[in-house]
Amino acid sequence: MMEARSASSLDHNNICIIHDINETEDGQMFISMNYCRGRALQNYIKRKDLTLKDILKIIKQIARGLEKAHSKGIVHCDIKPSNIIITDDRVAKIVDFGIARIASEEKLHSKYRTSGTIAYMSPEQVGNSEIDARTDIWSLGVVLYEMLTNRMPFQDSYNEALIYSIINEEPEEITTINSDISAQLEQILNKLLKKDPDDRYQIIGELLKDLKSYNRVVDIPINPIKYFKLFFADKKNKKLSLVASFLLSIFVFSIIYFTVIRGSSVPSIGILNMENLGDPEDEFWSRGITEDLIINVASAGIIRVPTFSEVNKYMGSDFSLKDIAEKLRVDYLLTSSFAKSDSMFDLWCRIIDPKSGKDIFAKKWTKPVKNASTITTLLAGTILNNLGISTDKILTIPVIIDPDAYELYLKGKHTWETRQNNDDIILSRGLLRQAIDIDQNFILAKIQLGQSYTGTADYDRALSIFKECLDFGKELNNERVIALAMLNIGNIHLYKYQFEGATDNYKKALKIVRLHNDKYTESKLLRNIGSSHYWQNNYKKAEEYYNESRLISAMLDDKLGEAESLFNLGSIFLETMDFKAAMTSYK
Repeated sequence: MMEARSASSLDHNNICIIHDINETEDGQMFISMNYCRGRALQNYIKRKDLTLKDILKIIKQIARGLEKAHSKGIVHCDIKPSNIIITDDRVAKIVDFGIARIASEEKLHSKYRTSGTIAYMSPEQVGNSEIDARTDIWSLGVVLYEMLTNRMPFQDSYNEALIYSIINEEPEEITTINSDISAQLEQILNKLLKKDPDDRYQIIGELLKDLKSYNRVVDIPINPIKYFKLFFADKKNKKLSLVASFLLSIFVFSIIYFTVIRGSSVPSIGILNMENLGDPEDEFWSRGITEDLIINVASAGIIRVPTFSEVNKYMGSDFSLKDIAEKLRVDYLLTSSFAKSDSMFDLWCRIIDPKSGKDIFAKKWTKPVKNASTITTLLAGTILNNLGISTDKILTIPVIIDPDAYELYLKGKHTWETRQNNDDIILSRGLLRQAIDIDQNFILAKIQLGQSYTGTADYDRALSIFKECLDFGKELNNERVIALAMLNIGNIHLYKYQFEGATDNYKKALKIVRLHNDKYTESKLLRNIGSSHYWQNNYKKAEEYYNESRLISAMLDDKLGEAESLFNLGSIFLETMDFKAAMTSYK
C-alpha cells in the first residue's frame, strides 16, 4: 500500500495518473487510475509499419517516465509491453504500479521477485540479489529488444529454464536478426542487458543521453529539390528567400557538376574487412588496418567510402560481392587478406568491379613486420591510383615505425571497439599507454586514448590528452594532426555545454580541412557547428550550417551524413513549431 500511495504522487506525461488507492469491503486493495484512450504496446510490436524512429520515440518516453519514478525512489518492477499504453495521440504511458517497490528498502522479499512477468525480469530479480532501479533498466532493454526483432531475448516454455537462461545465457546478437540495426544502437541495447547491474546503465539519464546522441534515425531521406520547393512555398520563410535561392543555386550547380561534368556520381569503393589467414590471435590487425584505411581513403575528399560500421553489417553474411556493392551503393570493392609471421607480412589485395566480377587490380606484397604501420598508406595509394586520383590527396598522420608500439596500438583500439565491460576499457587504455610509452609522439595512440576517455565522459582527462596532441601538431606543423585535435577538443567543449570554445575549435579545424579539400570532415564539422548553435537556441544560424553540411553530403553521395543533417533540420523546425517543414525533413 505504501508503494502504491507513493506512486500516486507521480505527475508526469509518460506515467498514467493514479487518483486513488484504497481497499474494498472484503479487504482487496484497488488502484484507481486515469483512463488513457489507446492500446497496449504489445499490440504495436508486431506492426510492420512501426519504424525504427517510432520505436526509439516510444523507448525514450518510457525512459522519461521511469526517470521520474526513480527520482521519487520508486522501482516499477514490472516493465513490459502490456504495462505501457500508447494513447491515440501517440504518447507512451506507464501503467500498473501495483507491485512497485520503494528503492530504499534494504532487500525485497522473495514474494515480490516473481510478481511480474518472468521473461522481462532482470537476473537479480529472478535470483537472490537486491533490486534497485537498474532492474527497470534491464526490463526496458528487453522491451527494446522485442520491438526491434519481434522476438524475446530469453524464451522457454518452462519457468525454471527461462530463469536459468536469463541468469546464465546471452541473447542472440541483434544485428544477426536485423542487419539494419547500427553498431551504435546495438551497443546501447547490449549495455541495457548486461547481467551485472554494475555494468548496466546506472541511471536512466545515461540511457537518454546515449539515445539523444543516436541522432541519425530517419526512414527515407527526402528529395532535396522537393524540400526546397516546400521551403519556398512556406510563407514564414519569405524573408529568407534570397538565402534560400542562393542555397538552391549551389545545390542545382552541384547536381549539374556531378551528373554532367563529372559523371553520374563521385567514385565510390567499399573497403571490406581485411581477412586474417594466419593465427586467430592476430585478428586485431584486421579491424585496425581496415578502419585506418577507410579513414585514409575518405580523407582524399573526392571519393565516397562507406564507414566501417556500414560495411561490417555484411561481413560473414551470405551476400555475394555484387549484392554487397549494391547495398553499399559503391562502384568498386576492395578485398584484402594477410598472413603474419614473426618477421614478415604477406599481404594480398584485389580491387573488383562487382558488376562484371572482374579484377581491375590484384597484387601480393611481402613486407617486414617492422613496416606494418605503412600498410594503410600503401593500400590507400593503391586504391586512389587505380581510381585515377592523385595520392597527394591523402592527409597523412605521422605513425610510429616501431612494430611493437603499432601492434599495441591496434590491440588497444580493437579492445576498445569490442569492449563488453569495464575490464575491457581498463585493458584497452593499458595497451594504448604502453604504445605511447615506447614513443611519446605516437599521435594515433594518443588520439585513441583521448577518445576512450571521451566515451566514458571523463572529459577533463580527455581534454588534457587532446591539448597535448594539438601542441605536438603545432610543433611539427602537421595540419592534419592540428585539425583532428581541434575537432576532438571541440567535441569536449560541446559535451560540457561550453559553446564558444566548441565553435572556436570547430571553425579553426574547418579552415584547415577546407585547405586540404577533406569534404567528409568538412561536412561533419559543419554539422557540429550547427549543433553548437542549436543548443544555444540560435536556430537560424544552426539551420545555415546544417544545410551547408547537407549539400556537401549530397555531393559526396554520403547518405548517412545527409540524413543526419535532415534530422537536425527537422529538430529545428519542430522547436520553431514549423511542423510542415519538420515532417518533411523527418520523412
